[in-house]
Amino acid sequence: MPISRKPRFQHYKREALPGDDKLKGKSKWVSPKVQQHVDWLTGQLIRIFDAPQNVVEFTGVGPEDEAIARQQTQVVNWVLKRKNKHGAYLHPWIQNGLLTGLGVVTAEFETITDESLPRLLKAVPNERLEALLQQEEAGQIIIEERGEAQTQVGPMGITTETRDLKIRTINRRSCFSILSVKPEDFIVSKDARFDPETGGIYAKIQGHRKIVSKSDLIEMGFDKEKVNALPAASDKLDGIALERAKDLAGEQGTGPDDVEVYTIYTKAKLGKDKKARHYRLTIGGNIENKPVLIDYTEVSKYYPYAAFCPFPIADTLFGLGIADRIADDHVLMTRMYRDVLNNLNEHVNPIKIVNQDVTNVEDLLNPHAGKVVRSSDPEGGVKFNAVPFVGADAIPVIDQLSQSLEFSTGTGPTMIGVNAELPTHFGNRRQS
Repeated sequence: MPISRKPRFQHYKREALPGDDKLKGKSKWVSPKVQQHVDWLTGQLIRIFDAPQNVVEFTGVGPEDEAIARQQTQVVNWVLKRKNKHGAYLHPWIQNGLLTGLGVVTAEFETITDESLPRLLKAVPNERLEALLQQEEAGQIIIEERGEAQTQVGPMGITTETRDLKIRTINRRSCFSILSVKPEDFIVSKDARFDPETGGIYAKIQGHRKIVSKSDLIEMGFDKEKVNALPAASDKLDGIALERAKDLAGEQGTGPDDVEVYTIYTKAKLGKDKKARHYRLTIGGNIENKPVLIDYTEVSKYYPYAAFCPFPIADTLFGLGIADRIADDHVLMTRMYRDVLNNLNEHVNPIKIVNQDVTNVEDLLNPHAGKVVRSSDPEGGVKFNAVPFVGADAIPVIDQLSQSLEFSTGTGPTMIGVNAELPTHFGNRRQS
């Protein structure tokens, strides 16, 4: 059975083993095998995915489909490789899969609002001011400051009332983003498995959690009253989230204006509809304690999640990661190598037996090359209780274990990890 996610991260980060805090004067070296095999295989798989010029190619069924197929190929590849940086979502997707047994990416289509820097419009006449007020009401600009009205005399003595304005221009653009979903933020029902039809995920419920500020939700068009009623987000307290945040003093970056938002895809009957249909639900707050339905939209039956499992288990979505396969060997090699290092340390730093009657013990407390030791004994009055170095006998065993890990993970310094011509266990969605 797979080990829990927290130890997987601890093995990858070469953290101390349980009980290491009680070791005194002994080696606390930790094997890098989990870290090495995850990083080796991550690099090899990214190279395979990033090498082709096109991530995906569409093929027409008949000659009449060729033009639209070429256009689809160009658009989708532009989104995947130009609009979104290919490696930016490939790396966490693959690495999460190798670390935890499941990596997930999703696609989000949303409208982003950008505000320009403020600029000053001088001597704006009332006629133009009316037009600017209409643009502000339509959400196209923001008028931040209005100066005092001034009267200007134009040609033929005609007076005009003007004023200075400071405005910002609002630009709304549609954005199609490819995002990696942390395994601890992914939500899926227990029936989840790889879909043989699409290569995606088959599950009655699919979704993910994210942290969004209230102001951003309001800008996206969600109901202001519902958004402001949401409770503030809190840091996740499960093992894998804490392990990720350990290097940040345990903080996960949630601010006072941030809230938890869940995007859920499922089939349900909503409103007066008597038939269950596919919907995207946007839920705010604690999903287990009085969640708030912010919005829902009908969608197609193809939910936008793609999974990667390096070592899948039949009829389930969750499989094995690198640590699941080599964790026991990782711990065994750590303990064996520690014994070798401890034995070597005892061998090169033998115990000294000193005759205090003939040798000054204080001269031996800080030894160094060329040290003078006062003694009335020509032999020095010092003997060494040398421990034989037998740790070398363990080195071939450690090397044999190291080589066996390459067969368990498919990668290593003496073999090629993945052949690009062989099938892989990726959930690549087939376009329909």
